[in-house]
Amino acid sequence: MTLFETRTITIQRMSGSYNAGHWIAGNPTSIVMTGSVQASSGDKVETLMEGKRFSGSLDLFVDQPLVMADPKRGVQGDRYVDEKGDIWEVVLGNDWQNGIISHYEYTAVRIKELL
Repeated sequence: MTLFETRTITIQRMSGSYNAGHWIAGNPTSIVMTGSVQASSGDKVETLMEGKRFSGSLDLFVDQPLVMADPKRGVQGDRYVDEKGDIWEVVLGNDWQNGIISHYEYTAVRIKELL
């Protein structure tokens, strides 16, 4: 992946399991990967759900697949913590394994809760 200036970024993957039908949250796991963090375009912001549009969004271009949030299934998305301490959750993604500049592109929105 060489289209953007890349650096080492750390992603936090939320863990947990079901016990008697109830979700028990575990400790997050840190995953280190190469990637680029960019501001989301206006067109990309328009594709977000209404409530997510105003919380702020950014795009992550990474070399490994990430987990996207799926509230209907109770899945928490992977999270990126920026230099200011803001927490961003992955909500959209595309797989660009095209043999030219293969990468994964994700959109993350700022969330309010703390880790």
